[in-house]
Amino acid sequence: MKHLRKLFALLMIASFMLAACGAPAAQETKAPEAPASQATEAPAAPAAEKVELVYWSMWNEGENQAKAIQTAIDAFEAPTRISPSK
Repeated sequence: MKHLRKLFALLMIASFMLAACGAPAAQETKAPEAPASQATEAPAAPAAEKVELVYWSMWNEGENQAKAIQTAIDAFEAPTRISPSK
């Protein structure tokens, strides 16, 4: 009888743990509908704002991977030209 109680307790604990690790139920969300007058307008572009990004790397400056990361950073920081669409 004691073994049955221990087995039942272990099964209950395991089921609670598995239920806690499960994904939450998906909820449907509906996007609010915009009035017809606003549907044709393009959204306003946000004002440009300077942002400082800080990253940590495990490579020293002279290593190949650090050079590759620096190349990616330089490409990211380069000014981009966006041609107007017709």
